[in-house]
Amino acid sequence: MISNYIKLEKISLKILSALFILYMFFAFIFSRSFVGIYIFNVRIGEFFIGLSFILFLYVIFFNSKNTQLIYFDQKFRLINFFIFLSFLIVAYVSDSNFYSTYTYKTSTYVWTFSLFFLGAYSKKLRLNLKLVVLIEVILLSIFFTSIYDFPNSLIQFFTNYSDKYEPHKGSDLAIFFLLTNLLINNFFRHNRTSLNIFIVNLGFFLPLILYRSRGAFIGVMIFVVYQLNIFLKNKILISKKTVPLLILFFTIATYSTLVSQVKDFPEEISAEVISNSYASLGEYRLQH
Repeated sequence: MISNYIKLEKISLKILSALFILYMFFAFIFSRSFVGIYIFNVRIGEFFIGLSFILFLYVIFFNSKNTQLIYFDQKFRLINFFIFLSFLIVAYVSDSNFYSTYTYKTSTYVWTFSLFFLGAYSKKLRLNLKLVVLIEVILLSIFFTSIYDFPNSLIQFFTNYSDKYEPHKGSDLAIFFLLTNLLINNFFRHNRTSLNIFIVNLGFFLPLILYRSRGAFIGVMIFVVYQLNIFLKNKILISKKTVPLLILFFTIATYSTLVSQVKDFPEEISAEVISNSYASLGEYRLQH
């Protein structure tokens, strides 16, 4: 009986893990537009929050028979229990309606905490070169779609079947930038190849993120300093080979600064246009 329960638990968690990975993949590419797609009058994002709610209750009220999870489960259940208790107290004091979906929508940060449990159970994803290339291509495609938008047919699809069409926000871009570069740098163990990719990505995304979100830009800069420090310790950052890379960085960053504001090239690109673009970008972020 117990062995059957363990098998059912393993199968259920594997399916749930696969669903969440698939969900994150499409959310990574299409952001808010994908999350808002309706399936039987329920948005995809609401569906996955519902799954995380069920997982949250499972973590609290059911004992895992899987020895792989026992230590983590016992420590984690207590934390989840007090979080759930605080939710009940706040909901009761604020006279919230437990039969209203709005009550659970406004507390999604509680239910998604259970994904730590799912992450601890899931097998460690092993990157290979093909997957790293795919991740990098997706990241760069996100930059260009943020500037030039998706094809009209795809925009029309989201307009028809999603609650809204919304391009990537600054916080979305920052998360994707951090995640992608962290995976790539760790895969190549902060060698020359990963530094080249990192600098190129910086050139594309730093101006764009600064233009979209000042708060996200600060977080990205902290990450950048941390990563550059690792490259410095590996004795890769300070080198003659870095000089052409810096030239490439400033070239890409200038392009990104221009298109982040106007979303297309002016007919004539002069030093004055470039200077005004950087100045306008700085003034915009100070005012917003």
